[in-house]
Amino acid sequence: MTDLAIRRRLFSGARAQLLNHVVMVVAQLAGIALFTAHWGLDLYGEWLILAAIPAYLTASDLGFVTASINEMAMSVGRGDSAQAAAVLRAVSLLLMVVAVGVGALALPACLLLPLDDWLNLDQIDSATVTLVLLVLAADVVAALYGRLLYGVLASQGLYAQGSNWITAIIVAQTTAIAAVLILGGGPGAVAVAMLTARVLTTTAIYVFVRRQVPWVAAPDAAPAGARTVLRPLLAPSLASGALPLGYALNLQGVLILVGVVSGSAAAAVFATLRTVSRLLYTLLSALIAVISPEIARAFAAGDVALVRRLHRGAVQLAVWAAAAALAFLAAFGSPMIELWTSGRIDSGGTLFLLFLVGAGVNALWFTSSTVLVATNRHGPLAVRYLAICVLTLPAAYALLELVGSEGAAIALIGTELAMAVVVLRRALPAVSDTFGGLVMSLRPPTPAAVRSLVRSG
Repeated sequence: MTDLAIRRRLFSGARAQLLNHVVMVVAQLAGIALFTAHWGLDLYGEWLILAAIPAYLTASDLGFVTASINEMAMSVGRGDSAQAAAVLRAVSLLLMVVAVGVGALALPACLLLPLDDWLNLDQIDSATVTLVLLVLAADVVAALYGRLLYGVLASQGLYAQGSNWITAIIVAQTTAIAAVLILGGGPGAVAVAMLTARVLTTTAIYVFVRRQVPWVAAPDAAPAGARTVLRPLLAPSLASGALPLGYALNLQGVLILVGVVSGSAAAAVFATLRTVSRLLYTLLSALIAVISPEIARAFAAGDVALVRRLHRGAVQLAVWAAAAALAFLAAFGSPMIELWTSGRIDSGGTLFLLFLVGAGVNALWFTSSTVLVATNRHGPLAVRYLAICVLTLPAAYALLELVGSEGAAIALIGTELAMAVVVLRRALPAVSDTFGGLVMSLRPPTPAAVRSLVRSG
């Protein structure tokens, strides 16, 4: 595969991901404005605390979705579409089992445990708590299957189409939420609307994938058992499962602590400011979604030099995009938040600036980790990330009690700094690179290089 063909695929995917990023940012900001306007800070804060719990189910597939996406990309890179199809079928079956297991565990837990008392909720009654948790749990499982379908398209180099479908899910869910809020609906109605929109859109994606990727619908002449297919993926899957669990502890775990210690209104402010600061993370996720399959294919072909070039290019783009985005948010983020929320959320003080510092450090290590995650070599990284996130919780709690929400933000900066060290120490040897070589490659892209990239698209 020529560099020109790769650039064309990356450029096409990047354009679609840019649209996805813009839509996601608008959806997040619109959601903040709508929720605070129609529910107020207290109910919105309780919704955020409640919605944080099902996020832990992102690890309910034990990481097999992420590992299978990487494996499908590497299989296609080797020209083995039969193996890619076998992986898809096995993981699809696994997700059905996960759905049944989640329902069997979540229902009695919601009915028997006094979750509203534990979470200090007084705006949402216990019956609604149960409904919201069960419906959002189903939404998380449906989202896992949607990711798997995106992986099928990405393995074929169809990043743009996959990204456009993810954008469609965001638009459908945001529209459904807005309609319910405008009509005066409560948390239960919002949760049901979200799930309905996702299921309908994911069904459409499935139909599209079957039409676009021949090996998805092709009969398997010698079907392998699911266990046979899944067994080699167990180690990278467990590592992949540790990553979303760490993300959940880092995001929702700290948010829940803020709500319990400082109240639901403080949780709403904390979540809003962190969401705006993490708009950069959304942009980088778009970049990684495009470049990960290319790294997987190059690795499968044994082209270490290409993997190194892709890694350097991704980090270079991430660093300069982060610098521009963070400078913009530092200058205009606070007035933008106050304007968007009609003054309901005050972004003054140091909390927002602390979030921006953490986002800047995250941009470096999150992008660099792609070379490990995309090639299913991220086991040690995932274990360390999960351990660091677990240790962050008591640190955040202690600092919360000491200095308030700013203390939790300081604990999160510590997490990002620790991960930067962990990732670079493993990612650079994986691509036969050095820290000095990486730093030298971080100079701003030349105008000629940008023009060449645009022409290749």
